[in-house]
Amino acid sequence: MNIRIPYLLAALIAVAAVMNTNTEKGVSAATSLTMNSLDGHNFDINKPTSKATLLSFWSTSCSICARDIPVLSALHDQFDRADLEILAISMQYDELEDIRTMIDSRAIEYQIAYDENGKIADAFPGVRFTPTSFLLDDSGKIIWRHTGRLDHAEVVNTVHKTLNAVQLATR
Repeated sequence: MNIRIPYLLAALIAVAAVMNTNTEKGVSAATSLTMNSLDGHNFDINKPTSKATLLSFWSTSCSICARDIPVLSALHDQFDRADLEILAISMQYDELEDIRTMIDSRAIEYQIAYDENGKIADAFPGVRFTPTSFLLDDSGKIIWRHTGRLDHAEVVNTVHKTLNAVQLATR
């Protein structure tokens, strides 16, 4: 009887792992998710567009996030707004005054939203650490997810692949 317990436990763990694994390519970001940037720009993640969207969940207390600001700024400068929208979403534990201070002191020009109640982060899979970034295609589906410091070349390559796919789909 005691020999069966480890097998039963292993089977339960395997079933739980399978149930928590999403093998679908391109997971919908959220059924209905809209937000406003701090300067009032409205974002509807699920509204079809002709561009890709890079979302980066960050915090003012995260040193890696601070080091990602130049990468996001370079992407903002490199890509046309018609092709790529960048939105950094600060976490609910940030203070609005600290967010605004960082925007001003770092001269951030891309859009920033404040996830005041944590609902935006909850709408995306695996936002447990900052920075966590997602690249969404033109229909709002997640096609790339990354936790940790961004590599400029990797993001550029992924954005180019996404834009090529978007252009092919709209022909």
